[in-house]
Amino acid sequence: MALIITIIFAEICASNHYLKDDSDVASPERPISMVEAPSDIPFSNVASANSNYTNIPKPDDATEAIDSHQAPEPVIDPEIEMSRDQEGKLGDLRDWARQHPEEALTWALHQPDGPERHEVLTDVCFQLAQSDPASAVSMAQQFHLGQGQGAVTENLIQQWAGEDINAAYSWLQEQPPGEEKDSLMMSIAFVWSQTNPADAAQLVVEQITPGTIQTEAAMMVLHQWAQEDISSAIAWVNQFPAGSLRDRALAELSRIESRQIALAASGP
Repeated sequence: MALIITIIFAEICASNHYLKDDSDVASPERPISMVEAPSDIPFSNVASANSNYTNIPKPDDATEAIDSHQAPEPVIDPEIEMSRDQEGKLGDLRDWARQHPEEALTWALHQPDGPERHEVLTDVCFQLAQSDPASAVSMAQQFHLGQGQGAVTENLIQQWAGEDINAAYSWLQEQPPGEEKDSLMMSIAFVWSQTNPADAAQLVVEQITPGTIQTEAAMMVLHQWAQEDISSAIAWVNQFPAGSLRDRALAELSRIESRQIALAASGP
């Protein structure tokens, strides 16, 4: 009996020893890499850290802060604003001149020189050109609308030449010689070069005074002529006397011919 009690007591002790060893083994549900926070950090530091988080504004608070400080209105440059106002006023005057050209003309005649008067007279001239182009060009000359930016007189004569080039040319022939006449003749030459570049070339040589305007007119006609018949254009340039105009014309012909060859080589 004593031997049996001794054996049971020994098994109980052994069982307790095994249970103690198992308690030192990490549980599968407990992360191996978890690091325990050290126990020696003062509580006051932890409380201070937590209080910092409580001071961060909530999304609603941030939105209210933005709304309470409205963005300043953009500052518009006074010159830009004045330019917009001026353009709007000129647009209204253009509409009025197109609808009531006689009233607009009467108003413009009593205005000082300036953009408003110029705008109204320009639109009145273009309205008149639809029924009486000769009077429209004469009016533009009278009010010096061919000078400076816009070149109203040149546009009017070019528009007239596009509808009746013989009438425009006859009218211009009666005008006194000068730079303005040469400029208007160049406009007619441009229109003529689109249908008959040979006659346009003759007009440039015979009707425009030698100088800058004649040079530009010749280059303009040459460019148009070379597009249609480069051989005839080359023959015309070969008649030019030696000088800068001839050199410039030959360079232009070479450029046009090279482009035509490249286009032909590419094929359809």
